[in-house]
This record gives sequence, structure tokens and C-alpha cells, in this order.
Amino acid sequence: MPKNEELLISRWFPITEVSVESLRERAVGRNPPLNRIHVWFARRPNTTSRAAILCSLLPKETTEKYFLTLLGIPPEVDVQRAQDKIAQAKASGIHIKNPFTWDRAYKHTPSKTERSTLHSLFQTHWNERRPLLVDPMAGGGTIPFEAMRLGLPVVAGDLNPVAFVCLKGCLEYPAKFGKKLLLAVENFCKKVHEAAKTELKEFFPQQPGEKVYAYLWTRTIKCSSCGLTIPLSPNWWVVRTKSDEKNVAIKVVVPEVGDKCSFEIIKNPISFGLDPDRGTAKGGRAECPRCHTVIAGDEVKQRAQNGRMRRQLYCVCAKSRGLGRNKTSWVFRKPTEEEYNAVENAEKRLKEKIANWEALGIVPNETIPEGLKTREPLNHGMTRWCELFNPRQLLTHLTYLEKFLQAKKRLLADKQAGSEEWDFASAVVTYGAIVFDTCINFNSRLSRWRASMLGIAGALDMQAFPFRWSYGEWNQLVPNGGYDWALSKTLNALTEIVSLLPENPDFPMVYCGTATKIPLQEESVPCIVVDPPYAANVMYAEISDFFYVWLKRLLGDVFPEVFKTTLTEKEEEAVANPARFRDMGSSAKKLAQEDYRTKMEACFREMHRI
Repeated sequence: MPKNEELLISRWFPITEVSVESLRERAVGRNPPLNRIHVWFARRPNTTSRAAILCSLLPKETTEKYFLTLLGIPPEVDVQRAQDKIAQAKASGIHIKNPFTWDRAYKHTPSKTERSTLHSLFQTHWNERRPLLVDPMAGGGTIPFEAMRLGLPVVAGDLNPVAFVCLKGCLEYPAKFGKKLLLAVENFCKKVHEAAKTELKEFFPQQPGEKVYAYLWTRTIKCSSCGLTIPLSPNWWVVRTKSDEKNVAIKVVVPEVGDKCSFEIIKNPISFGLDPDRGTAKGGRAECPRCHTVIAGDEVKQRAQNGRMRRQLYCVCAKSRGLGRNKTSWVFRKPTEEEYNAVENAEKRLKEKIANWEALGIVPNETIPEGLKTREPLNHGMTRWCELFNPRQLLTHLTYLEKFLQAKKRLLADKQAGSEEWDFASAVVTYGAIVFDTCINFNSRLSRWRASMLGIAGALDMQAFPFRWSYGEWNQLVPNGGYDWALSKTLNALTEIVSLLPENPDFPMVYCGTATKIPLQEESVPCIVVDPPYAANVMYAEISDFFYVWLKRLLGDVFPEVFKTTLTEKEEEAVANPARFRDMGSSAKKLAQEDYRTKMEACFREMHRI
């Protein structure tokens, strides 16, 4: 295309239609598959990404009707009016017929005919039917994925190794191997699961007719006045709905003598006279429920750092069979003596095995660096990445890791590195690692029980490491939950990724590296579409170390150049992180902003070069 010819993006962009459809992607209860397969941060909507690509490649004369059709949005419909109807209905609390009579736009993959017509347009204006699209800050891969769905060749890179794994799993492997992956991944993961369950089942006892899905824990400290072991929680909800008849909460039973509280499960807590919002921890402070002494936040942190913060199991979340065929219902109860013993025995088993696991190098005992987001676990005495898990959680994850490594060794044993067989096996174990990452995300001391959703929320849902006074531990062995659910989630996302790609897509080039050194020749790229990091919005490297320390052990031999450092690269990362400039004799925030601007300029100069 002549350099002075205008493109559509400088003239027009369907802001309303794209905004509404981008909201629909997240508001229907089932996110697009790239969002579901693995945690990544600040993901862009698919519809917005595709619109940005098309606007950057199509000429200014492109009609609105043609453009919206390529996006999967009916051009004759007032999408804003449909959105307003839903908003008004929600505000009024009434049910209406869904005004969106078409599927979500992101699900529309342009047909072979549509792609052919599009490529002819590109030929006219770019002198090539399928111009190369590059995203050197690809993150979770939404932009290059949408380019692939338009039938374009793609180069996608990211500095972060966790993002690199996402790009492999979302772009390269689905394009190369397609549906062939599904059964192979399922078989590999099931072998890991069965082997781990055999060793772990004694630590997760089941009551007759029950399936235990989660255990709720509270942190504890001693009251400095009366000696009571204070169970720390900002509230005591277990089930929280608009109807008190369905609600469940915890009543803390405070002993008149002795130092340990017990717990009662209370149904209809408001009617009972219990206020579950009255917790024992607020704003970093702790309040003794017996003598009402308040322990200051600094003192709480100091005790945690000195190893004087403990934990106490207070509720078991299970499902039991009820009346009718295949009817199950939630049961919330106090832990049994057998379950308390199982916790103690798991801790003993971990102590027996940890030395050997450390000798093998599979324990993630790297020190947590003092960063902007990683300051919080350090404040509460968690100085190594393995300390973000309680003993039974850590025993569980290390057992699964051990079985994963054994299964991977068998899978790769007879395959030549670089061969088609090796690449396929590498893809299989990469998805196995993604399943593993789901497990650590939903089973750590940072994972919280969601009383309104009846399930555990992932540790990194907030893109930070907020301290949890109380947390949820899931039963990784339970059928249809735990590991089974993590595998099912991964396979469902992978299935949809494959189905959304066109038939026989190009194999994308995926690399791990800085956007200041893109592995392409000068002036070789017609189009770059990129969503750069937003200054101090997300500290990608700091946060992704949570996954990196495990992925390094899971996939370090498959991608040795990618996982060669102790932790993720932070010096080259283009973010405004004031923690890197602490104690430098000037404003850390100002220095961080200058560093960000300098790095972003270097990135854009490199993009201009290619």
C-alpha cells in the first residue's frame, strides 16, 4: 500500500457496536476460550482485537455493513438499544426476552468465502493477499488469535515466559495439531491424576454418601491479653444470598476457659441473631472475641513474620446425595476428628518427603523478591514461593509434580528432539502444565471461598497477592472437582479454540523475547497491532512468578532457553514499577515513569524498524 493512502482506522471505528459486543463476551457467564485456558492479566476482548486488526488493514472506503459483518455483528440492528433494554430490565428487576437474537460476535469465524473476499481486498491495497501481522507484546494472545481467524500469517512474542506458554497453548499448538491434541492431553493428565491419587487419598477422607469439595481455613494468633487463640476472618459467611433461608454462616464459640475457639454451622444466620459480617479482622487489625482487645496491624504482621501465626480448619464444604435421581445438595459441617488427623498426617508426610524433593530440585523454594505486589506476602511472613501453600496443599502439588515429571519422561523417552513426534509430545505436556497451573491457582493460601458463588476463587483473580485472613483449600482428588475440573476446563477451552480457528490455519511464529529486539528484518512487516503494558497498571513479571517457579520445573527441559532464569525477567520489562527504584535518592514513582517511557520508546523504535 502506498504510504500516503489512508486506512479505515484514521477515519472511523464502530465504538458503540464493538463496546457492546466486548461487554457481551464477559457478561454471559462463559468467557472466550483464551481467557479460560490459563490466567493472564489485562486480557483484551476478542471483538475489539479483531476490529483493531481490520481497521488497521482495510482502506478508508470500507463500508460499515461489510465491516460489522466481518466482526459477526448484524449491521441492521441497533446494538446499543438492545444493551439498554437489558440494563433497564436489570435495574427494574424484571425478566425480558433477550433482545440479542444473534450469538456473541467473537464466536463468528469468517467463512472461507468471506476470507477470500477479504484477502482480495488486501491484494488490491497491500499488494499481497495475506499481509503479515505482528504483535511483539502478545500476552495471552488475543490479537494474534483474531488475526489467525482472519486467515493472516502471524508472529507473536512476549518477554514473559508464562505468556509464552499461553501463546504456545492458544496459537501454535491448536494450529499445528488441532483436535488430535484432545485425547492425548486427556490420557496424559489422567495418568498423572491416578498416580497422585493413589498416594494422597488417605489425606482426604470421605464420609459415607459425601463428596468433599473444599475446606475452609482461618489464620490464628494469640490474644496478648487473655491468651485466646483468635480465629482471624473479616466475616463468617459460608453461603450468602438475598434470602436468609438459604444462607449459612459460622458462629465462633468462645470458651470461658482454655485458649481454643470452636465453630458452629448456623443456617438462617440473620434470623438466628448472628451477624456474619462481624469478623475478627479488619483493616489489618485483629480483635479478640473474648476480651475484645484490639491488636494493631503492625503487631499482627510482626507475629506473622516471626512464625507466630497459625491456622485452624473450621468448615468442610461437601455435597451429598438427596432425594430423587442424581440429586445432590451442599452440606456444610464441622470437620471430623478423622479430618483433623488427616491434616496432621499430611504435614508429617510432607516433612518425611521434602528433603528428597528438595534434593531433586522440584520444591519452589525461591525467595519472593521485595516488589510492588510481592510486598504483601513478605509482610505476613511468607518469604518463599512454596510458603504460599499450607502443608497439605504443598504435599498435594509436589506429589502431582513428581507424577507429572515421571509421565513426561515416559512420553518423551523414545522421541527425537525437534521431530514432529517430539513437538506433539511437547504440546501434550504443555497442556498438562496448564492443568497443573489451574490447580495451584485454585488451591493455595491466597485462594478464597466465594460465599455468593459456592466455590473457590483463583489466587490471582486480582492480579496481586492480597493477604487472606481466611482461605479455601480444595480437595484435588474429588471426582468432577479439583483436578478433574481443571482438566475439563482446559480441554473445553482447547476444544473451542480449535473450533474457532479456520480450517488448516497457518502455523504462527511464537517466540519469547523483548519487544526491543524483534527477530524480523527491517521493513518486512506490513502491520503491527499491539496492546502495550499500561505503565503501573499490572506488574506482569512480579505476579507471574507465582506460576513461573512451577512451570520452570514442569517444562524447563522442553523450553530450556525460556526457563533458564531463577525468576521472570524484571529489568527489561516495560512497566512503571516503583519498587525497582526504591532507596535511590529520588522519587521512586518518578524514576519508574521515566524508565517506562524510555523502554516504551525503545520498543516503538524497534517496531518502526521492522
